[in-house]
Amino acid sequence: MSDDSSDMSEQEPEDTHVAVFIGATLPDKTLSITQSLEEEFTPEVAAEGSRRRGHGRTGVRGIIKQKGTSYNVCQLIGIFGLTSKVVPDLATALDHLAIITVIKQQAQQLVLEGGNFEDCMRRALVETESEVGVEAMEDLGLRFFLTLSKSYWIGSRFHLDTPRITCLETALAYRRKFAELQQALSHRGVVSRGLLNRHSIADLEDNWHRFSALYIEACCGLGKAANCDASSPKSREAVAKRLAALVEANSGSREKQLRAWNCRHMLQEDRLQRQGARMERHALLRDARTELAELVEVNSARRETHLRAWNCRHMLHEERLQRQGARMERRALLRDARTERHALLRDRRAMSREDRDEARRRKLPSELVKNLVRRWERMQSRLQCQRRRQETAVLQQELAKQRAAARVEFAQQRAAAKVELRRCRVEREERWRWMNRRELTMADLLGQRAL
Repeated sequence: MSDDSSDMSEQEPEDTHVAVFIGATLPDKTLSITQSLEEEFTPEVAAEGSRRRGHGRTGVRGIIKQKGTSYNVCQLIGIFGLTSKVVPDLATALDHLAIITVIKQQAQQLVLEGGNFEDCMRRALVETESEVGVEAMEDLGLRFFLTLSKSYWIGSRFHLDTPRITCLETALAYRRKFAELQQALSHRGVVSRGLLNRHSIADLEDNWHRFSALYIEACCGLGKAANCDASSPKSREAVAKRLAALVEANSGSREKQLRAWNCRHMLQEDRLQRQGARMERHALLRDARTELAELVEVNSARRETHLRAWNCRHMLHEERLQRQGARMERRALLRDARTERHALLRDRRAMSREDRDEARRRKLPSELVKNLVRRWERMQSRLQCQRRRQETAVLQQELAKQRAAARVEFAQQRAAAKVELRRCRVEREERWRWMNRRELTMADLLGQRAL
């Protein structure tokens, strides 16, 4: 499937003749269209769709055998074609081929050196004419034409040729116009495959309409320059009819290209959707991994906190155990010391008891009497102290009773005083109310004063 347009580069294609169909046979519909157009229009204006690409029956590249007895030479420099007049002699055709080949090689060499194609073409013609002579150039019958390709609209097997003219400037001017028109569809200077991927259908249709108008103008204008009746309405209608027929014949290929483009576009949309979904899943997974990492960090921090707390508790427990061990050691030492001290005390008591018993056994009766007297005196003093304490307790009880009776009497006196004060207050209030009543008279006041 090819959706490219005409290649406006200045590189020579592999086949340099002007045949426009590739294949063994032409389709019946296209063949009938081409035959009918050749009958209505001149062969120079119409595209030569009935000839195949190849070297003709001569087997020499660039020489085409016509009608079995005549030969002419054709060479292409990109879309710019050079052709000679038809001659019956093959040797003359070979001479013409050599001259045109020299022109082509010189023009290509100058273009490779960085020159402009139009200037290079003019210079190549001048230099070749100076080399081979004016008579050889006049005998060559050099003519110029353009070979245009619109594979998206008319198919890759057909080319559109302009009429052959002898005016170089006119051919270069039309070449410049077609180059400017095709520049809109070029990518990096070359019109390549995949136009539907870079341009819309409306852009392609607009470019085709402008190309068709320019091609019709070129055919009619160059046909007029070639002294044929190509500017008549009939000629214009014939060219337009031929273009429409070629476009109609290639409609199936365009539909296939559109379907393929739609399929690619749908696949691309599906791919973009899957890519978007995949990116969303990746984003979700990335967020989940981030959250998991944060949780792991939080858990690790928590574990570190728990570990530090456990270490602190363990250290405190160790310190507690150490203190407990030291305390137990101290208690054991104290217990041992106390046991030793108690043992010493027991020994001392036992020894002192033995000493007392032995001393008691050794004492005289007078000493025993003195001891008894001292013990009796101590007992008497303790009894006296006990009696004094009892008497003091009795006195304290009596004083407490007296204080309680005094408190009761004081409370009674205070209550009686309160009652008397209340009675006096009531009398004063009654007197005040009596003195401030409304029906009070002077007689009452005087009588009250007398009272």
